[in-house]
Amino acid sequence: MPPTPPQTELPAAAPAGSHWYREQDTDLYPSGDGEPMAETQEHILAIMYVYDVLLALRTLRDKTDDWYVVTDNFWYYERNVPSARFAPDVMLVPDAESANRWRQSWLEWNEDGKRPSVIFEIASSGTWRDNIEAKRLSYESLGVREYFVFDPLARYLVDPPIRGWRLHGSRYRVIRADRQGRLESRELGTRMQPDGLWLRMSDTATGDRVLTESEDRLARLERTRVEREAQRVRAERAEGAAQAARARAERAEGVSEARLARAEAAEEARLVAEEAAQAAREEAFVARRREMLAERAREEAEAARATVLRQLEAMREAMIRAGVDPDLFPQS
Repeated sequence: MPPTPPQTELPAAAPAGSHWYREQDTDLYPSGDGEPMAETQEHILAIMYVYDVLLALRTLRDKTDDWYVVTDNFWYYERNVPSARFAPDVMLVPDAESANRWRQSWLEWNEDGKRPSVIFEIASSGTWRDNIEAKRLSYESLGVREYFVFDPLARYLVDPPIRGWRLHGSRYRVIRADRQGRLESRELGTRMQPDGLWLRMSDTATGDRVLTESEDRLARLERTRVEREAQRVRAERAEGAAQAARARAERAEGVSEARLARAEAAEEARLVAEEAAQAAREEAFVARRREMLAERAREEAEAARATVLRQLEAMREAMIRAGVDPDLFPQS
C-alpha cells in the first residue's frame, strides 16, 4: 500500500487582508465541477454580456479596485465544507481587496468574510425552476442583497423575462417592473431592461445606457464615421456654396459689364441729346435772330413809307395852300 501523504491541519482563518491561499485549497475547494458554463450558445452570450456590462459599470463608477466581478466562479461560503458553495452565472462582490486580481474561487474566509451583494442567474430549461425557487431561498439566507434571474429566450420567464428580489431585513421582496418593463438595482444604480439576448442597463441618475467595452468602441467608431460623414457633407456644402458664390460673382460681373455698357450707351446718348439740344437751341436762336431782323426791316420799311406818306401829305397841303390842285398831278 502506498504511503499516506501527510495531512496538514487547516488554519482557522487566513491572515487578515493577506489573500493567503494554500496549495491544499485547490484540492479541497476545486475551481470547477466539469459542468459546462451554460446549456446553449445563446445563454453563454447572455451571461458574458451581463459580465461585460458590470465591468463597464465598475469603470463608470470608479470601482475598479473595489468591485470584484466574476462569472461562473465558485463562491465557497463555509470553511471546511466544500459542498457549501454556489457558482453564480455572474456575481459582484463590493469592497473587495485587490478586486482586479483574479481568484480561482472566492473563498469567503480568505476575503474578510465578504460575499456577493448582487447575483445574476441566466434561466434555461434545466435551471430556471431552481433559479427562482431553491437558489432564491439560499441567496436570501446568505444575505445577497439583490438577486436577478434573466431568461434571454423568454421561454420560461415572460412578461417580463426577468425577475428580481431585494433583501429587506432578512427576507426577499419582489422588485416590481416599471411601466417600461425595467427593474431597478439599487446596488448597481441602474435600471435593467431585456432586449432579446441582452440585459441592457442604464444609469438610474442620468438615464444613459451602460455600454460594454466593445459597444463603446463600436459607438466611438460610429461617432467617428458619422463625424467624417458630417465633415464630408459640410465640405460638399462648402464647395457647393463656393461654386454658387463663384457663379454669383460671374453673374454679377456680367451684370456689372452690362450695366457699364448700358451706362456708357446712356452717357453717349445723353451727350448726343445735349449736342442735338444745343444745335436746336442755336438754330432757334438763329431763327429768332432772323425773325427779329425781318421784323426790324418791316418796321424800318413801314417807318420809311410812313415818312414818305407824311412828306407827300405835306406837299399836298403845301400845294393846296399855294392854290394848286394836287389832284391834277398823277398819283404814283
